[in-house]
Amino acid sequence: NEKLLCKVYNLNAKKEWHKQIAFFSFGNEDQRQEYINDLVARYKGWEKIKEERKETQKNAVNPYKVGDILFASWGYDQTNIDFYQVTKVKGQYITFRAICGKLTENGTGNSMAGYTVAVKDSFKKDEKEYTRRVTSSEGGVSFNADGYGHRDFLSKWDGKELYCSWYA
Repeated sequence: NEKLLCKVYNLNAKKEWHKQIAFFSFGNEDQRQEYINDLVARYKGWEKIKEERKETQKNAVNPYKVGDILFASWGYDQTNIDFYQVTKVKGQYITFRAICGKLTENGTGNSMAGYTVAVKDSFKKDEKEYTRRVTSSEGGVSFNADGYGHRDFLSKWDGKELYCSWYA
């Protein structure tokens, strides 16, 4: 009772355990060939998307200037807001550093939530500068601030109050 098998490998994978992509058995040759054709079409589609993304990034215009303020909103049981200020701009790259935020007097009706705004030029002590490439003309910036895989996506702050909470 022979089975038709199909093993698919990524020869460009850097780690050995990432090389094998798929391993399936099929009832007949037509099913196997259909799977292979679908897989090839999907990979060609992914490659096309990657090329389009590269082209978009290559042509991206950096919308930031020195002094602009960025923010990240994150959290699970609470909403944390981190502010950053752009300190350098060079081509498609920006350098930024964490700045302080402060609570406004506008309340939420909840003792563990409020609204926060950035305090320009109030750099946090002992915080390092980050240099990252702007990922699109809309100004998206993604970076790993804590070194543990937690990625922040930064957006340009419009100067309006942002909701924050500290439940946990």
